[in-house]
Amino acid sequence: MWCGDGRNAGVQAGDEQAVLWARRFGTEGVAANQHPAAQGRGGSRRRAILGTDTLSIEARHLRPDISIVPVVRLATLAIGTALALFCLAPTALADGSASTLTPASPAYTIALSSDANGRHWSGSEQIEFHNPSSLTLDTIWLRLWSNGVRGCGYSAISVTQISGGRAGSLSQRCTALPVTLDEPLGPGGSATISMHVAISVPSKNDRFGYHGGLAMLGSVVPTLAIHDGDGWHLDPFVDLGESFYSVIGEYQVSLTVPRGLSTPSTGVLTATRDNSDGTQTRTYSASKVRDFEWAAGRLSSVEGKDSGGVRVRVSYNPSTYSASAARGALANSIRAMNEFEHDFGSYPYPELDVVLSPLPYHGMEYPTFVLSDTARISLSHEIAHQWWYGIVGNDQFSSPWLDESFATWSEYLPWTPSDCSKPRAWPSGASRLTNSMAYWGRHPKEYWVIYDQGACALGAMADELGMNRFIGVLRGYASSHRFGISTTAGFKAAIENAARDVPGWDVTQFWHTWRIGAG
Repeated sequence: MWCGDGRNAGVQAGDEQAVLWARRFGTEGVAANQHPAAQGRGGSRRRAILGTDTLSIEARHLRPDISIVPVVRLATLAIGTALALFCLAPTALADGSASTLTPASPAYTIALSSDANGRHWSGSEQIEFHNPSSLTLDTIWLRLWSNGVRGCGYSAISVTQISGGRAGSLSQRCTALPVTLDEPLGPGGSATISMHVAISVPSKNDRFGYHGGLAMLGSVVPTLAIHDGDGWHLDPFVDLGESFYSVIGEYQVSLTVPRGLSTPSTGVLTATRDNSDGTQTRTYSASKVRDFEWAAGRLSSVEGKDSGGVRVRVSYNPSTYSASAARGALANSIRAMNEFEHDFGSYPYPELDVVLSPLPYHGMEYPTFVLSDTARISLSHEIAHQWWYGIVGNDQFSSPWLDESFATWSEYLPWTPSDCSKPRAWPSGASRLTNSMAYWGRHPKEYWVIYDQGACALGAMADELGMNRFIGVLRGYASSHRFGISTTAGFKAAIENAARDVPGWDVTQFWHTWRIGAG
């Protein structure tokens, strides 16, 4: 997600820094040269020493531990919820390890039908998954993320008629659903569950909402939660940013809609069938993606290809955007794709879909699919997320800086790189780049830090290493974590390895200055 300004597609390139920085999180009046975005290519080496750092001990979100002995860690959640989650934790073998990500290798098969305008959907979902860990899984968890937009009262996403397991009680504002498997899933085993799914899109200009004739269906497909060394990741939904954390999977999704209702989506269209009732069934396939999203509306589109042969399609509502604006967005999207493929490595999918949307926060990223306004910075930010979150995954609740800071630093690369010679002061002693969404949710006025201060930190790394070397480090880092999950520790290791060849660079002090923790 990107929260900078840019709704005026006619903003001149030279004014973008001032406008984006001045409007981001209510900071009107800040001069353009105070914008702490990406350090540009070349230029003098700059280091901003921002004063002494105050360490903060952040309350961690609760996850049930894996143990034969029932030990429960109490964090910031209610004790009752903690005990409920603990009781549904996997059973560990005597020599078991809790560090392997599981369930893994999910294959989702989904068939949904919509109403006339794409606001209401219902149908079936099947999930096949594997257990690569040395744990026995008695229970798995599904995330119904977009229930968090309106809470339990709205029933945006409902799951019924589960086969292969038994549903428990919803938690985390109805975004987490436990399913006790019919048969415990041992190490190396596979299982399948199926269910009926119903989706109701609220009237709201949001990543999950219906606005101006456009239904935006972000994070609506029930997906498997992850269990790793920290237990089950059952973090709360946060409207301020993202809480999402998922492994890559395979999706086969069939959408049956009235003819004339466009459905740009994750993946590629593989089959189309006209039905006798005036509807059309479209089947989409997506491989090695973390989730699946789509939009629905009476849309037009323009398309082209980038230098690597990737099809880039821009879909738009003609009553909201002009054909000229769509063509401009296409040109800017292709330029961003060319830049990022050159800098960070190949884009591994055949298509990218951009849906023009007047979101108040300007854009939202999903695998091979983005929602964005027409501003070129919005577009490049969301497209950068195809690498920083999509290809290189991260826990967006625990480590939001690993995708938002990186996308913010990257967003200017296709254009005139911005200046970070005068980064802002830290808003508080407890504000740190590596804080989780638990902290930012309590301190929303400081949330700009992971965008702009994070981009400044990456720009300072580029100053120390030199831009070309830094780009090379990022490319290697992206390659090492391709389709996997990165951590702050993994990124720091890549920088520290490169820093050995930079005389006089005190990397330990650098982490301290920029408040980058162990991660």
